[in-house]
Amino acid sequence: MERIDYLDNEAIILEDGAYVSSLTLGGIQVIQRSVDGYKTHGGISLLIPYADIVYGAKYSFEGIEYLLPKNATYENDFKNSIHGLTNDLRWNVKKKMEGYLKMACIVENPGYPSKLGASVTYKLKHNSFHIEISLKNLGEKSCPVMVGLHPYFKSDGKWKIICDEPLVSLKGITDKEVQSDLLHIDPFESYEISNNNRRIFDDCFLGGGNIHIITNNTTIELRRDNLPFFSVYNGPFAPKNSFSIVPMSAAPNSFNNKFGLKSLKPKESFNCRLSIKLLNQLP
Repeated sequence: MERIDYLDNEAIILEDGAYVSSLTLGGIQVIQRSVDGYKTHGGISLLIPYADIVYGAKYSFEGIEYLLPKNATYENDFKNSIHGLTNDLRWNVKKKMEGYLKMACIVENPGYPSKLGASVTYKLKHNSFHIEISLKNLGEKSCPVMVGLHPYFKSDGKWKIICDEPLVSLKGITDKEVQSDLLHIDPFESYEISNNNRRIFDDCFLGGGNIHIITNNTTIELRRDNLPFFSVYNGPFAPKNSFSIVPMSAAPNSFNNKFGLKSLKPKESFNCRLSIKLLNQLP
């Protein structure tokens, strides 16, 4: 376990999965811890080289079919693959100083076409936490890449999300296997999402720009680079009084529907970043 701090900000990170189990900004615990021990049910987990779901735990890439582990049994799902291949990998510490931690690992799996180098840098600044992910294809074949981060934010049961740019709703994409040309895409007239009437979300969106998360207790700003998609989730696996916003570089099941999917040639890299900032007042 690694601990970094800066002023009254603190993050606790596990070597397994480079998983952020706890995050305090401005003396306030802003991330809900996992209550059942599963990394994607609390904290902040890294989803590499795919986020969300790969239906049927299989996909085709450059004419070859690959089989992924059916790793969702802890959610009573015995058919699909979810949340990537790095949650149980040991990440090595490369550099650590005040408010700073860099970790790295290698992804090699029979269900993945190439050898992928992954590194993550965590930085604490004044009331903010910055996560930078870098992937590089170290193998001899091209490989698909979809990156996600899975933070759970604390709330008192009520929350709303206000975006500073228009949203697009990808209806049904998290419910069933669809091809990109069959996606039902709805532009939103509103820039706001809320859990009025205790609505349950497992929905994906595209766009939105900077995101402001507003509860009765806090206002948090999310800034994303190369993570244009995001899902909102407060279903049965979310800890009580929490919800998740999952920034992603592509749409769910993009290993099959190809919507937003990146392809890295040998020696090519992909970088993305998420910043979480506790604001002192409403935007």
